[in-house]
Amino acid sequence: MIDEQRPARRTVLGSTPAAPAAGQSRLTGNGRGLMLVVLATIGASGVAVVVLGALAFGGAYTGVQREMARRFLAMQEEAKGLARVEHTEARRSAAISRVDSDSPAARVPIGDPARWIVADDYPVSALRANVEGVVSIAWTVGSDGLVTDCVATASSGHADLDRAACNAIARRGRYPAVEISAKPRVFERRVVWQIPD
Repeated sequence: MIDEQRPARRTVLGSTPAAPAAGQSRLTGNGRGLMLVVLATIGASGVAVVVLGALAFGGAYTGVQREMARRFLAMQEEAKGLARVEHTEARRSAAISRVDSDSPAARVPIGDPARWIVADDYPVSALRANVEGVVSIAWTVGSDGLVTDCVATASSGHADLDRAACNAIARRGRYPAVEISAKPRVFERRVVWQIPD
């Protein structure tokens, strides 16, 4: 039988928190709340510092990349300018010291023609394919002493080798300047392409 008059008995497993005393906040009651607030603040500050640092480093890194790219482009432009200046100086110096177009001196190259084609001129594609050959080329020299045209008169059988020989001669070939009205001078040469050891 159940007695309804009797109040039900409650079992309390732990102590009930005491109400904070007058002038005491809930955060400082036993120190745990304050410690949690401090730890949360430190954690949030740490996350903020990491995030801001990452953003700052990312911005600085991007800035460094931009600066390096800007300097690289400036160096390229400077190199192009120097190449133009060298080309102009070569033309100017050739124009100053003109020789008679009929004299043997007009046919004597400036510098050593053996150094006009070097091992570094060997085409990479021909090296990869292990290709060698002999090409005969002819080139025309203008009144300013610079190579104006070059063709393969007897091909090596490989267009890369033929083209590389003409490109090297056009880049490095120099002759004395002659009168502007003089007819172009034509020169020939055989180039033996052998894979360097």
